[in-house]
Amino acid sequence: MPVLIKQVTSSRRVSVMAAKTSMPSTDFPATFHASFSDDTHLRIGRGQAKTIVLTYTVPSGLVLTVSSDGTIRQQYANSTTHAATPNEHEAYRVVLGKGTVVSTHKDGSQTIMYASGKAATRRCTSDRFVTVDEQGVVTGGGPSTVNNVRVHIDVDPETRAVMAHRDHDGVIVVTHPNGYVGRLHERWSLAYLTQHGDGTRMYGNATNTHVVVQKEGYAEVSVDVEVNLTAQRHALGIKVAVTKGGIRTRSVVRTDDGTVIEIDYDTRVIASVNGIIRLRKPDGTVIVASDNGVVEFRPQSLSLGDAPPTPRRENEEELDTSTGAYYFNCATGSLHMNDPEHNAYHVVVGDGTVEPVVEVALAGVVTTQDCAKYDVPPLPVQAVVNNPLEPFLLLLHGDGTATEVLRPSDVADYFRQVQRNTHVQRVPTVPPTGTHIYLHHLDRFEHNERWFADHHERRQLFDQVTIPARASPTILKRLHNTAPLQVPIVHIVRHIKEVTPFTPAQFASMLHALEAWHDWCAKREIAQDQYAVLDPRDSETMVATMAVQKKIQAAYKAARAKKKAERQKSKERDKHDADGDTNMSTLQEVENEEDEDDDEDEVYHALDDSDNDSRDELEFNVDDDYELTLNAFGQADTENTGRLNAVQTRRALVHALGTGVTQAEVNAAIPVFTECEDHRVTFEAFSRMLHAFREDQDMATLGDLPTPRGALLPWKMKSPRSKMPSPRLKFGGGHLAAP
Repeated sequence: MPVLIKQVTSSRRVSVMAAKTSMPSTDFPATFHASFSDDTHLRIGRGQAKTIVLTYTVPSGLVLTVSSDGTIRQQYANSTTHAATPNEHEAYRVVLGKGTVVSTHKDGSQTIMYASGKAATRRCTSDRFVTVDEQGVVTGGGPSTVNNVRVHIDVDPETRAVMAHRDHDGVIVVTHPNGYVGRLHERWSLAYLTQHGDGTRMYGNATNTHVVVQKEGYAEVSVDVEVNLTAQRHALGIKVAVTKGGIRTRSVVRTDDGTVIEIDYDTRVIASVNGIIRLRKPDGTVIVASDNGVVEFRPQSLSLGDAPPTPRRENEEELDTSTGAYYFNCATGSLHMNDPEHNAYHVVVGDGTVEPVVEVALAGVVTTQDCAKYDVPPLPVQAVVNNPLEPFLLLLHGDGTATEVLRPSDVADYFRQVQRNTHVQRVPTVPPTGTHIYLHHLDRFEHNERWFADHHERRQLFDQVTIPARASPTILKRLHNTAPLQVPIVHIVRHIKEVTPFTPAQFASMLHALEAWHDWCAKREIAQDQYAVLDPRDSETMVATMAVQKKIQAAYKAARAKKKAERQKSKERDKHDADGDTNMSTLQEVENEEDEDDDEDEVYHALDDSDNDSRDELEFNVDDDYELTLNAFGQADTENTGRLNAVQTRRALVHALGTGVTQAEVNAAIPVFTECEDHRVTFEAFSRMLHAFREDQDMATLGDLPTPRGALLPWKMKSPRSKMPSPRLKFGGGHLAAP
């Protein structure tokens, strides 16, 4: 049987730290490097003034250098000839904290582009900048400065947008005044669009708190000006307001391949680091770099999917994101990680002058250091391995290349990714060989915007700023690129080769070891569940049984209380009517009462097969309809979302009614009592539905009723808790409905 191998350069993900032999005194002894399956590369190292610098390279040749001080540098490793993005003249560009772009050309000239429309240029580094402001006033440059330039002002009669155009440098500023009425929003605030001569676009709001910088071929940069100013003041030692403190996002960088880079700053007094850079890949991989040189690598297995983070409830445990993550410390040249089995691994490489140290602490094993620390004899404890991993083999050739021997799980995972991704195609080989070729076309990927702090302002700017349809042809020609906006076409070719690296004897030995490993796994599965007790009943039957048992216990409790009250009344009558020694009579009655209670305890104990009689400590009051409904709804809502699907709704109805309900009846009732498009049942809808089932309404007839707002809704059951009157009462029916 052949074994699948693959070159490291095309592996799923490889993360290493390269030690340096010579370095400045302010630099880290190690640098973090990571390569990804989409042929992107990441490097993290020390920057200037104790900052952290992240360098991200994409297959199109774009190189992003992001610093934790808020500066973002973009440049191409090679030149492109796309008609819409000619960058032969531009060497690199830097985006600063207020959205200002400093463009350096290959001939040595520089251009500073501001979001307000002001621009400054100079021919070489020895010259002074010549600045043209929004009104066309030219300043700087010495006595040979040109005269002021003319600014053309146009007003769009439909949108009332003000368009300012300068022929001198091609700058166009489109400003939408306050009060513009659009089709999607009733009232929009002031927003503007500035486009400079090289095609750089800047979107901003009225207060200039948020600026979005775009240019085709380069990454989009969204800047929070207020947070940047606060971070700069804090970095200089100036006090900042407590209300503006905490971990806040300064800038967000979005690339065409779907990668998002966030630059955060922490102004808290208890913060161990201030500058933080987060990189999020489309597959869910997250890399967090801090100013102190610690890099956290969270693989795809720890990803939460596309769902945005939700606030954690008080009774919920904090999500564990450290187990399974890799922690690289570039300052000490070390690696630390805890696997899902809580086995700890620690590798110290150092600065390359000492021999590396590898430490492994298996879960459940008492080390000699722990025995010496607590003065106990060594304990023969075996390591805990519940989910054993298949071995991973990487062959280093010594010339800088390596070969990875893929595990069957790796191959199966890659094939599943190929089936899910429509942009990956297999290229057939003629004649058929052991080499499999896959062609991957990179397409734009967008994350769920609710993950990021700037999603609201960014979306609002794009919705508010529009290009007037009645603008002059000259302005429209400049605002619309000569070539359509498109992502550079990049194809990645992957070769997976099948070879036979072993002799027959070696291959048989490997199969024997693999078979022994499978046998050990099977024995482990049997051993870890040998004392497990399984209930053959399904979950719905168990819930219904528990509900009936609680109702029976509550009924016995009510009967017992009623009987006790009758005895008390009888005792009081006898006390007033009887003559003689009342004390003896009372004592005799108490003794009889205890005897009767003991007899009833035996009856009740026979109904409960638990160790402790819990009839006096019920979780809820069955006589209270609201508590019964709330308990049934809460037990069915296993996901704690506040909404039930059809199966969970039926389970809750069975719990509350104590009788069986078919799924067809529940499916017919859900569209009648719910108002959501996804037909998820809220607690309020569940209360009305439970009331309808108790009144024995025909579910087949309810399916023909009109929409929920037009239908007569049953009166909601009264809750013992104080609530504000619901606006749905005006649609309700019955004798308590609003007139």
